Amino acid sequence: MKFTSLAVCLIAILFAPSANAAGAQANSQLTVRYLKAMVRAMQWAHANREQAAELVSKRTGIPLKFTRVTVDEYLSQGIISRDGSVNREGFQRLIDLMGDRLFKSKPYPAPEKYLDMSYLRRAQQELGITTGR
Repeated sequence: MKFTSLAVCLIAILFAPSANAAGAQANSQLTVRYLKAMVRAMQWAHANREQAAELVSKRTGIPLKFTRVTVDEYLSQGIISRDGSVNREGFQRLIDLMGDRLFKSKPYPAPEKYLDMSYLRRAQQELGITTGR
């Protein structure tokens, strides 16, 4: 059960700036700074997997033997990317998995309803990250 909570927390943290478009727009500089910090944290996690697993273990109370596997999976599968990018198909799977709890009825919305990548692109540009997207 804690692994599900961990995944949900990571998703909430990663997509918090997109959750309220009006708030993000009104605070666009803060949104970009937040995303720059998130991208730096993602880069750090990729460069320091063991320390990332230790940090997750310390913060959640989940034994290190489990957080190592989870962190490795999240990084290897691109759930936590190096550049902050979002895997559209993975996000759609998350919507599909949690749809009954989040939405009144099908069809569930497409990820694009929730993802405004313009702030991430600005953050990436300010960090000197070039992506093929």
